[in-house]
Amino acid sequence: MNPDFQSYLEQHRQEIMDFLKTLVEINSFSGNPSGVNRVGKMLADFLNPMGVEQTVHERKEIGSHYRFTSPSVQDGAKLLFLVHLDTVFPEDCGFTQFRVDGDKAFGPGVIDMKGGIVVLCFALKMLHDLCLNHPLEYTIMAVSDEEIGSEDSRSLTEAAASGKDYAFCFECGGSNGELVTARKGVGTFVIDIEGKAAHAGNSYARGIDANGELAYKLLAVRELTNLERGTTVNIGQIKGGIGANTISPSAQMKIDLRFEEPAEGERVFRELTRITQTSFVTGSQSVLSGKIQRPVMVETEDTRQFLTRISEVAERPIPKERRGGVSDANFTAALGVPTLDGFGPLGRNDHTHNEYLLLDSLFDRIELLGKILSAI
Repeated sequence: MNPDFQSYLEQHRQEIMDFLKTLVEINSFSGNPSGVNRVGKMLADFLNPMGVEQTVHERKEIGSHYRFTSPSVQDGAKLLFLVHLDTVFPEDCGFTQFRVDGDKAFGPGVIDMKGGIVVLCFALKMLHDLCLNHPLEYTIMAVSDEEIGSEDSRSLTEAAASGKDYAFCFECGGSNGELVTARKGVGTFVIDIEGKAAHAGNSYARGIDANGELAYKLLAVRELTNLERGTTVNIGQIKGGIGANTISPSAQMKIDLRFEEPAEGERVFRELTRITQTSFVTGSQSVLSGKIQRPVMVETEDTRQFLTRISEVAERPIPKERRGGVSDANFTAALGVPTLDGFGPLGRNDHTHNEYLLLDSLFDRIELLGKILSAI
């Protein structure tokens, strides 16, 4: 560890822990705009002494999105940092407190991604305080809707990526300290089926069985999965009918698509369209809705070179990882910006009431990011 960094982190350990505790105990469930905004304001107050320019994209139904921009420089790398302010835990979920037990810290969002926010904040503060923030131009996008798909913030993130040399995302690191070089793309779709109700005993032939149509379509949709190519098509929820003695007048299926290759996303969408338009039960009608929500994060040669440079700066090999889950890194990578994810601390059980962070990794990640930013 850089001696200056080691001394700094030791001196500021309690400040870092207090900041993490305060962040974690602010409920910032995606559906709690006021709580999300409190996290955004806390981030703004922290960054303000570093001379960043703040832009708030105010929202009502969700929390506001924050964009922080450092002063521009003539030469030097232009970086984009991606964090999200929201978590998946409602206020009444019963998981609200931060606690430390041995080498672990527990709490809602402690690694997804309150811990990642702490890594970014204190790496920047450390460089600022130690006067090591050489000419470096960066933008921080802190969005409020990542956990619900980033539908509203996507265009803001993509705009912020324009002209950037590298993008860093602060989701949790891999179990062995991996950085993420690739993520699957994701799409969510719904097929709504309309039939015709009729009495199952007296008027069976007059009905149009929407449930029967769903059964045929379900089997056809299942066949779209191709594990060899990393494509999974999951029918996660179905519903239909109004009772055992009535021909079903309507039915619905909800579908999750994950894919590693852009062409696979296009293939599945075409096939879903074809299956929807095909009527297996005469007289039934179906409508497909939904879309590809996040493009694939593809590992490119630029990404590999980026990881190699980071390993050189860290003076140790940094392992890499591909993930099936998605993040805002998908957007920047798809635009051609060399992007690495997983700069947050290590831990496990995110999105559960046993979510925890490994404390040593919090300080290791701050030190790693400090090294990278002071060398880029």
